[in-house]
Amino acid sequence: MSSHPGVEIMSSIEASNIPEDRPDSFTNFPGGTVTFLFTDIEGSTELLKSLREQYTVLLVEHRNILREVIAKWNGYEVDTQGDAFFFSFARATQAVSAAVEAQFSLAAHPWPKGKKLLVRMGLHTGEPWKAEEGYTGIDVHRAARIAHAGHGGQVLLSETTTPLVIDELPQGVGLLNLGCHLLKDLPRPERIHQVVIEGLPFEFPPLKSLGVLPQDTISTQEILHLPGFLQSERESAEIRPVFVARNDELEKLDRHLRIALSGQGDVVFITGGPGQGKTALMNEFSWQAIEHYPDLLVVKGSCDAYSGEGDPYLPFRDILAMLTGDLEMLWSAGLISHEQARRLWKILPEATEAVLDHGVDLINRLLSARDLLTRAQQTGVVPPDSLGRLQVLVQQISGPHNPSSVGQAALFGQYTNVLSKLAKHHPIVLILDDLQWIDIGSINLLFHLGRRLAGNQILLVGSYRSEDVAQGRGGDRHPLEELLAEFKRQYGDIWIDLDNKDAGREQQFVEAYLDTEPNRFSQTFRQALYEHTEGHPLFTIELLRNLQEQGDLTCDDEGRWVEKKTINWQAIPSRVEGVIEERIGRLEQEQHEILSIGSVEGEDFTAQVIARIRNLDESGLLRVLSQSLDRQHRLIIDRGIERLGDNLLFLFAFRHNLFQRYLYDHLTEPERVYLHQSVGEALETIYSGNTEKISPQLARHFDLAGLVEKAVKYYVLAGKYAIKVTANHEAIAHFNHALQLLKTLPASPGRSQQELDVQLSLGPPLTAVKGWAASELESAYDRARELCAELTDDSQMMRTLYLLATYWLGRSEHDRSENIVEQIADIAKRKGDPQAAWMGVMSVSPFYRGNLHQAREKLEMIRRQYEPTQQRALAQIFGMAPSVVSQAYLSQCLWLLGYPEMAKRTIEEAFAWGKEVNIPFTNCYVLGRSCWLYSQLDDWKMTRNHAETLLRISREHLFRIFEQSATFYIHYLNVQAGFVNDKEIERMYQSMEAYSATGTILNRTSWLVLFAEACTKTNHTESGLTAISEAISLGEKTGELWVQAEAYRLKGELFAQQAGGADRGQVAYAEAEECLLRAIEIARSQAARSLELRAAISLVRLSECFGNPDHARQILMDCYQSFTEGFNTPDLIEARTLLNA
Repeated sequence: MSSHPGVEIMSSIEASNIPEDRPDSFTNFPGGTVTFLFTDIEGSTELLKSLREQYTVLLVEHRNILREVIAKWNGYEVDTQGDAFFFSFARATQAVSAAVEAQFSLAAHPWPKGKKLLVRMGLHTGEPWKAEEGYTGIDVHRAARIAHAGHGGQVLLSETTTPLVIDELPQGVGLLNLGCHLLKDLPRPERIHQVVIEGLPFEFPPLKSLGVLPQDTISTQEILHLPGFLQSERESAEIRPVFVARNDELEKLDRHLRIALSGQGDVVFITGGPGQGKTALMNEFSWQAIEHYPDLLVVKGSCDAYSGEGDPYLPFRDILAMLTGDLEMLWSAGLISHEQARRLWKILPEATEAVLDHGVDLINRLLSARDLLTRAQQTGVVPPDSLGRLQVLVQQISGPHNPSSVGQAALFGQYTNVLSKLAKHHPIVLILDDLQWIDIGSINLLFHLGRRLAGNQILLVGSYRSEDVAQGRGGDRHPLEELLAEFKRQYGDIWIDLDNKDAGREQQFVEAYLDTEPNRFSQTFRQALYEHTEGHPLFTIELLRNLQEQGDLTCDDEGRWVEKKTINWQAIPSRVEGVIEERIGRLEQEQHEILSIGSVEGEDFTAQVIARIRNLDESGLLRVLSQSLDRQHRLIIDRGIERLGDNLLFLFAFRHNLFQRYLYDHLTEPERVYLHQSVGEALETIYSGNTEKISPQLARHFDLAGLVEKAVKYYVLAGKYAIKVTANHEAIAHFNHALQLLKTLPASPGRSQQELDVQLSLGPPLTAVKGWAASELESAYDRARELCAELTDDSQMMRTLYLLATYWLGRSEHDRSENIVEQIADIAKRKGDPQAAWMGVMSVSPFYRGNLHQAREKLEMIRRQYEPTQQRALAQIFGMAPSVVSQAYLSQCLWLLGYPEMAKRTIEEAFAWGKEVNIPFTNCYVLGRSCWLYSQLDDWKMTRNHAETLLRISREHLFRIFEQSATFYIHYLNVQAGFVNDKEIERMYQSMEAYSATGTILNRTSWLVLFAEACTKTNHTESGLTAISEAISLGEKTGELWVQAEAYRLKGELFAQQAGGADRGQVAYAEAEECLLRAIEIARSQAARSLELRAAISLVRLSECFGNPDHARQILMDCYQSFTEGFNTPDLIEARTLLNA
């Protein structure tokens, strides 16, 4: 017997006749080809035990949600028993849309006692027999069995349904092939796909089928074509780097890996100073892990000392490149083993599908579409449709790009989804080296990923220098510290500290390293070496090499190392820096100069750059680098070859950054300036046409060379690239660098034009990070206005003024905002530019001030200019499509004026336009306005739908203001639904305060009014009165009076509520009446008939206890008779009921 009662219930449904009380008539049910949907609650017995009598409430709410959604998508309820449902649909696409929306609604719904309700769903399409008693046939059983195989929250499709919906899936929905499964009592196996819904969990345990067919596990790798570099082993056997001691550390790393392999995910960080062996430990761990775990993938990304902080997502770009087959350079440089490269190449088809299905927005942002297409074609097994999708993405590279179309949260979610998809069958070790130089975008991505490792076979290994992190960055706390603290709370002990002194362990390292080669070293020498180096790994290794080179260590006739009888330890450098100095001092002049140029480029450098600067033959230079400096002196390492179009770049790196640092520090200031300029110009030439890729490096070189104009050019390019990949902190940093440099240039039109571009470019990332009303925005836009005046650039001036007007609107400075809009109108009129004229009337201040007729006139002028292409172009510049936003404001204005039906038609048109323009920020504007409108219409279902959609989109795109708005409305709706508790009121308040903390004042009055309304329903009278007093005071201060009448009405309601249980009853009633009459007076002055009607209704109800009933009824009658539509809306129905009483 099944442990889950829903299985028996669903089994009985599939075999049952349709009961007489079925909600729908079976004669209307679809026939022919039908799609079935079976659902039931997972863990219903446990829910019943814990909720007891409240389980009935849960069951009713669950049924209501499903029935509403199914009806919306034209589905039919065939049967229900207990917590299970059986639905049918004429179209498979509608069935899937219904299942997706149902899962969203169930996930967002607040269930009793905070419980989670998980519903499994299964869909199958077939041609059942339709008899009087219902559907019959094997297809009904197949649909039920597919549902039985799933888990709570999971949606499964049969192989018949999948092709019917794959090209018409809802936005944010994909499919995951779960293989071919045997199902109970069915004659043939079923290939099952899972519906992957963005924003909802997608990782589930294996299906509860009778088994998966073995042929489903046969890999396409058997016919996968290996690239040329992997078709044969290297000419010589792979040389594994020498590694000794550190057994305890390796064991600890392996324990973390075993935790990850159990499906729990884990994190570990290796810390230590320079030369302590962090990288060597991670490399050895990688070798051992690959040897012991056949399916394991190991990928690595490193941060850069010079460009890392300003190069968004650098280590994660490296990791994604490795996972998608960018391996030749790493393999040829000996940085990965043949086995490691082979495993990564073999998963390339799977990785390509994962990126296309779960991370398509990563392409052309963190991963080159062109390069991925080339590698995918090489495999010979990536499906043609996937290659076609990649070809389309390649063609889009040179097309227009909307920086705001993909939010950082969406990018992070997709990156995590790709890793999770791959880790399901191939455990992954992610290595992140030199995190002390990590950029902010990578910090945020690492934080996002680290919190979502649970349930994944992923181990995240990071390394950093603890001293560098402790010193902070730019005078502030190092951004890594907060992440480490959070991971400690989540994972516990996550550190392996190589700086911890342990004399026994350090001496063991010296002894073990000496014995890696045959030797006859005396105990005296061994002890002296340990005492001199104190077991510091890099110092020990380099000192031994130094002793060999100067003849203090030699080989005897048997090939064993021996020391000279007398070694002057006093003359030997006492620090690793001294050893480095002696090592580099042995170089020939040309070799020294070559490495000095390399040190200026950075820890990694390019042979072609050196060849251009020194005017050297490339082949001769490569011999010096590869043979002398790599194999003989062991100062650098070959990093392999990078293909740049038709050209090959030969890359090298210093074996340790201390070598690079020493060479760079010993250059004179003039030498550094000259070489930074030369390196920058060489890179500029080499990467001609593709400089965006290295813009942070070019900006740095030209900055240090004192070439301000070029540095500014590349800082701006780097900033705009950062915006494109939603790395807003990096963008702000690059733009601020550019502004600081521009200050050093003499005044000129060119400088002013550059600065204007930077100041306006700062707006989007500042808004994303700090909100609409950040003080930095005012500074940027004010300065932009000065520059526009200086340049007499009317087009840029109008853009600047509009952005500045929006800033002041956010701060509810309506006089300033309207004055600026008038300036725009004057410029547009002078220019005779009809396309720009909209900016001169696009002011919503009249609406907020309660000048509703004036507001309606202006808003209708803007809406009449709607044209999708133009609105989309305007949204690229201003962040929103003006006609669409105007339409949303107009809907609110019409409701206030007393046209509720017209208001609904207007907001529906705004949604249609928003869908056509398809700009997320614009759609959030419309959703926010619609939440308010439908809440006033008491349409709680529509309000919740819009609030939940707003929350999803705002989180996906990191629109913090809109996220707070959505959260506020959701808790407001919970109060309306009867969840009367302090928690809902507290959460409303927290959302309201978080919104205001951004500096944004606009809309606070309306939030305070809604908050006060919630307080009236939860008996928080004092809190409600405090909120209303603030709303009234703030409205008078800012002139934001559009909800002032409602504020006075609610104040009257709260006084009346207070009177009902207080000794001062008559006084409170009098105060209530005064407030209601004041509300009616304000509403009439604004022509806000809907608010006048509400105040009049409240006055009539109050008159039953206090005041003049006849006078109150006459006020209500006069107001009611002024309406011409909307008589079936709740307010007008209530008014009519009172008048007829």
